[in-house]
Amino acid sequence: MQFGDWWHPLGVLAVFAVVQTLEGLVISPKIMGDRVGLHPLSIIIAVMVGTTLLGGLLGGILAIPLTAALRVLMFRYVWKKREDRN
Repeated sequence: MQFGDWWHPLGVLAVFAVVQTLEGLVISPKIMGDRVGLHPLSIIIAVMVGTTLLGGLLGGILAIPLTAALRVLMFRYVWKKREDRN
């Protein structure tokens, strides 16, 4: 407010909104996906589904570990490599 206009505070809010959006939709899923072994899009979908089904903060916290565990189970028991029986 020291400049006496509204452009400076609006500029700060715009930069903050852009940085928060990039961090939430690009950077964090990429980092978590690399560490857990999941695609960043699956991280975003897992958090959205987890917060919807399990509710709020608890669903958001448990979404990624549950998705990683589901991925391991699917690879181990459902998507097994089939051996050639020649």
